[in-house]
Amino acid sequence: MATSSFDTKSLGIRRDAGLVQDVPAGRIAPRSMEPHTLKGGRAVGVGLVLALGYYLLGEFALSLHFAQTGVSPIWPASGFAFALALWFGPGLAIAILPAMLALAWDNGIHWQTATLAGLASVLEAALPAWFLRSLSVSPALDRVRDVIAFMVVAVVIGPVISASVGTFAMAYWSASSPNWVATGLSWWMGNSIGMLVLGTVGLVLPFWWRQRNGQVGRDWGLLVLLLAAAVVTYSSVLLDVGIHSTLTMYLLIPIFIAAAIRYHQAGVALVALTGLIVLAMGSNYRPDDVLSSSELGPYFLNITLLWMITFTGLAVAAAYTERDERNRLLWLATHDPMTHLVNRHEFLSRLDRVVQGGAKRCNAAALIYLDLDRFKQVNDSEGHDAGDRLLMEISGLLAATVRTRDTVGRLGGDEFAVLLEHCPVHEALQIAESIRQRVEEYEFVGTLGQYSVQASLGVVDLTGSDCSKEALRLADCACYSAKRAGRNRVHVYYSESVCDEAGG
Repeated sequence: MATSSFDTKSLGIRRDAGLVQDVPAGRIAPRSMEPHTLKGGRAVGVGLVLALGYYLLGEFALSLHFAQTGVSPIWPASGFAFALALWFGPGLAIAILPAMLALAWDNGIHWQTATLAGLASVLEAALPAWFLRSLSVSPALDRVRDVIAFMVVAVVIGPVISASVGTFAMAYWSASSPNWVATGLSWWMGNSIGMLVLGTVGLVLPFWWRQRNGQVGRDWGLLVLLLAAAVVTYSSVLLDVGIHSTLTMYLLIPIFIAAAIRYHQAGVALVALTGLIVLAMGSNYRPDDVLSSSELGPYFLNITLLWMITFTGLAVAAAYTERDERNRLLWLATHDPMTHLVNRHEFLSRLDRVVQGGAKRCNAAALIYLDLDRFKQVNDSEGHDAGDRLLMEISGLLAATVRTRDTVGRLGGDEFAVLLEHCPVHEALQIAESIRQRVEEYEFVGTLGQYSVQASLGVVDLTGSDCSKEALRLADCACYSAKRAGRNRVHVYYSESVCDEAGG
C-alpha cells in the first residue's frame, strides 16, 4: 500500500507540459542581497580590508615581470576596490589613498605621483559605484542592461580617470619622458581588465555562494572548464609573443560561452579569473628581451582579447538569465506553485482549445473531474501543512497514472481535473477507474496516525462539445453525483443528461 513518503521517481512521474514540472530558475539575485552603506565601526573595518587588499594586489601587479616599465597591464586592485565600494558605499574608496602611498614607498615611486594617482584611483572606484547604485544596477549583473551599464561606467570610463591622471603625474614628476600614448593605454588596460575580472568576481560570487548555501562541493563540469581555460591561456604564454599567442586565446571563446550557459555569471567570473591569473603569472617565465620587445607590453593583445571575451560571456550569461526569468514568470502564471500542476486558468485555456478543435474535426476527447473524499479530516486533524503535503502527493500520483499527452490541473482546494485528448469515453472510464483505485490504495501518514483518502470522479465525453465551460460544469455535476451515490466511485455524464455509475 502506498504511503505519504512515496518516491515520485519510482512512480515514473513525468515532467511534461501540464504534469508535474520543476519550477524554472529565475534571476540569481536574492531580494535581500542589495548594496548598502556602512557606518561607524563596520565602515572602518571594511575600509581597512580595502586598504590592505588594494596594497597586496598592487604589490602583486608591480612584481610581475612585465611591470618592469613601471606600468602593469594588469591591475586587479581596481576591481577589488570597486566591488567593495559598490557593496558597502562609495565613501570607502578613500582607503585607496594610503594603500597607494604605501606602494609608492615600497617601490620607489615619487610621493607626488602616488598621491595624485591615488586620488584618481579613489574617483575611479567611487564614481562608478555611486552612479551604478543610483541606476539601481544589480550587483548580480543578471540583466543585459546591467552588464552594459557596468561595462560602460566602471570598466571603460572609470579607468580613463586614473589612466589620464596617472600618466600626467608620471610625465610631470618622472625624470624620463614616457610615451604618453603607450603609457596611458597600458595603464587604462591594466585597470580596465582588473575592474572587469576582479570587479565581476566581487559582485557575482556572493550570490553564487548564497545559492549554494556556502557549500561549493565538487562540480566537475566547472572544474573542467577552469582547467581548460588554464591550459589554453598557458599555451598562449608558452608561444612566442606574436600572432600565434593571440590566436591561441581564441580557444577561450567556447569555454566562456559554455560557462555562461551552464553556470551563468559566476562561471564567467571564475573562468576569467583563472585566465587572468595564468596570464599574469606566466609573464615571469619569459626572457627580458622578449618582454621588452613590445612598447605596450608583450601581453597587451592577449589581455585585450581576454577583456572582450569576458564581456561577451557576461552578456550571454545575462541573456540566458533573463530568458530563465521570463520562463519562470510564464510558469508561475500557468501553474499552481504548490502542486506544480497547471492552474485553473491554464487548464480552462487548454480545455477550450481541445473543445474548439474537436468540434471542427470531431476528435475524441474526454474530461475527468476529481474531488477528494475525507480531505477535510486530514486537514482538520493534522493541520494545513499536512493537507498541503497530501495535495502534493496526490498530484504526483495523478501525474503518474495518466498518459504522457494528458493534462492534469488543480482547479482549487482538493479539486483536480484531467484533460484526455484523442481518448474515447470508454478509455477515459478505464483511466478514471485506475485513478480511483490508486487513490484508494494510497495511505497518508501524518503525525497523529494514518489516513485513507478516496476520490469521487466525474467523466464527460467531449466529442462534439462546443463549450468548455459547459463541459466543466457537466463534469462537476457527474462528480457530485458520484459523491451523492456514496463516494469513491466514477460517474459518466452522457449527452442525454443521464449520470451512470461506472465503478466503485
